[in-house]
Amino acid sequence: MKIFYNSSTKQWWHGQNGLTVTFGADQIEIPYQHPLFLQDVQSFDVRPFHRNEILTIGILTTNGKNKIGLGGNLPLFQSLHSYLLQHGILCYVFTANDVLQEQPHGFIYCLELNTWKKIIVPLPHIVYNRIPSRPFEASDSFQQLKTLFSNKHIKMFNPCFIDKYEMYTTFQQHERLKQLLPKTIVVDNINQLASFLRTYSTIYLKPRDGNRGKGIHTLTCKRDKSIQLVSPTEVETFPTLQAYWNVYKQQLHSKKYLAQQAIVPKKKNGHRYDYRLLVHYEQGRFKLSGKGVRMSQTQEITTHVPTGGKIIPYHEVTTPALDQQLTEIAQTCGDVLSHQLGFIGEFSIDLGENEAGDLFIYEVNSKPMQFDETDIETTRLHQLKNLFIELKYPNDDKK
Repeated sequence: MKIFYNSSTKQWWHGQNGLTVTFGADQIEIPYQHPLFLQDVQSFDVRPFHRNEILTIGILTTNGKNKIGLGGNLPLFQSLHSYLLQHGILCYVFTANDVLQEQPHGFIYCLELNTWKKIIVPLPHIVYNRIPSRPFEASDSFQQLKTLFSNKHIKMFNPCFIDKYEMYTTFQQHERLKQLLPKTIVVDNINQLASFLRTYSTIYLKPRDGNRGKGIHTLTCKRDKSIQLVSPTEVETFPTLQAYWNVYKQQLHSKKYLAQQAIVPKKKNGHRYDYRLLVHYEQGRFKLSGKGVRMSQTQEITTHVPTGGKIIPYHEVTTPALDQQLTEIAQTCGDVLSHQLGFIGEFSIDLGENEAGDLFIYEVNSKPMQFDETDIETTRLHQLKNLFIELKYPNDDKK
């Protein structure tokens, strides 16, 4: 069926006489109105679920500095928004300011105008948390949102970013996962860092809240006790660790750096490669939706594409044993994280492998970026759509 929105009058309606249709967490009734050919009217093909209820999904982000005022991953939002509408699910993007007011607003993508358009919306049934800012998740506004969602019985996933060190300490308590973790410490002082470097000789330094390889570098203690720093863009040598510390102390503290044991990675054609896994919850289990591989090219510190890495097909490196291990790791990580943080519906895992075939978890991300592989992104949209339906209508099998 179709529902309509008039931007001039700021009203919703549908055109099927005698039918009671609702949408949103408050089960707002959409009134019947005889179809009129008016300007500023947008139509949406929707699928009524139980009791003629239209499933309504809100993508939560923050304000941005672009002309429409939205932050976050807009290409992902547009893809998901369009995909859900194709399957009869109403979806919009919103910020805290949009819903913490008497009349909630949200943004829909207008294909004709090739832009996002702000309209009046109901509170959603389900919130897909895509807030791009860690500080905002610690703000009073976000706490107000969480209280509102709880009071309205609005389901939200994922609840928050996954802190790198919190992930490490959480997984350390699990018998299987702790075997997959490179030794990691919070960098507090030079004596602690010196001891760690003596133990492992080469270590990674990375921001606790960083992503996509930003700010990462390695330190190697040479035979003459000099310290070599290697980042994706430069190589620098310091005569002593104290000399390094004098230059980087402020950055290490302000960015809350972690030091991590460097794993000697497995290589292909002389270059290291890592695995990128996309995981979704489905009917009681966490299942792999995509498996990607990233290989370094211009430097051997990270495999991220923005820092010179490249994509290689997963089938070039896979084995039945690896497939089984990755499946088990995805399930275990999902179980442990959901128990610790609250319901996790989607996450990604970055893993490395050494020459002996041992796997190591480098990072888990509760707000995965888009994968470059189109087949993985297609599966992702399908899984998210099914998950939204499952969360709202657990007994519905028409996905």
